[in-house]
Amino acid sequence: MSWSVIIKGYIMDKLIETDNAKHILTYLEEFHNDGLLKFKTITEETFSKLLVRQKHIDDKMIAFGKSTTQTEASLFNLTMMDETPLRRIRQCCAQLEKKKLALFENYYKLKKDLLDIDVLLNQDTDLSEIEVKEKRFKISNSTKYIEACIKEIYHYQNIYTQLVETYGYDSWDEHDFEKAELEHHLISVFKQGLRDVISHGRLSSSTQQYLEQLCIEPVSILSRFDASLKQLQNETTTELRETIIQKFVDEFNTTSHLNVIKQSLGLTTIITEEVIHKENH
Repeated sequence: MSWSVIIKGYIMDKLIETDNAKHILTYLEEFHNDGLLKFKTITEETFSKLLVRQKHIDDKMIAFGKSTTQTEASLFNLTMMDETPLRRIRQCCAQLEKKKLALFENYYKLKKDLLDIDVLLNQDTDLSEIEVKEKRFKISNSTKYIEACIKEIYHYQNIYTQLVETYGYDSWDEHDFEKAELEHHLISVFKQGLRDVISHGRLSSSTQQYLEQLCIEPVSILSRFDASLKQLQNETTTELRETIIQKFVDEFNTTSHLNVIKQSLGLTTIITEEVIHKENH
């Protein structure tokens, strides 16, 4: 069963509307009025204000049922973490998979709760009645989080569509992704090195190790970062920064440098072609 069918199933099932369950504050007010809970400072007037205010806040909570905003998802999850289009596409797919699994989990939990409610209703005891109310409240309260998850899936689908259209990756596979990995790491290490020089005037030990893993000698490349920083200080533009980075990438994203990496690792190949998924090759 696909996750899209599950989403539709959730919507069609009409699990339980929010208005069908009393707000928890209403239950507490009933306990107070019945003498089960004796509050010292909370009065009926206080409860009345609480309920009116909470109704407004609950209506607004639909905007906060997810862990990140769409802006954060677009700006930071994709651009700050990933340096190439295929890396951003992969990150987008990873987020979609994460949200899909969360939707699966919550949907089936709700289905189980509904079955439990059916069983509890047949028991017709005071305890079963309380448990039914508890489960209904949990179902009602979880609705906004499920809707938020669906919204996040829709948002990441939209990002994915834009990325593949913008960069011409309507058809891509694992082979394409692996081929683009060296470029990603070259961009990443250069940006990291540039940040080091800007912040501390030298390369950090982690950046030096990163360069060495890519078979680039840190000492020989340090002057490159210093020169790049001076260029950017004289003319700070996005275009110049991208040109400087691309020049670095072009120098090392070559077959000859890839051979240097393989030789240093004692390998004849980096990618095991026999088990790579290919659609376009």
